[in-house]
Amino acid sequence: MERGNDGLTLCIARLDRAMSEMKVYSRETTLDRADTRTLKHHAEDLVLCGVSVLRDLGIEERKIQALFEMHVE
Repeated sequence: MERGNDGLTLCIARLDRAMSEMKVYSRETTLDRADTRTLKHHAEDLVLCGVSVLRDLGIEERKIQALFEMHVE
């Protein structure tokens, strides 16, 4: 894994693109059951990774919980 600001910038750019593509695919009405399960699995992984990163950055648990409450409708 490349370290430093350039590596982080590249990682974030790739992640942004992947998340955007996942959102597009999630709106597809032609996804089969396997694709739906795969997309769901990776979306759950993103959530868990996000929580882990926030904890590693020292964000308080109540603030992490508030993020979920804010985005769930």
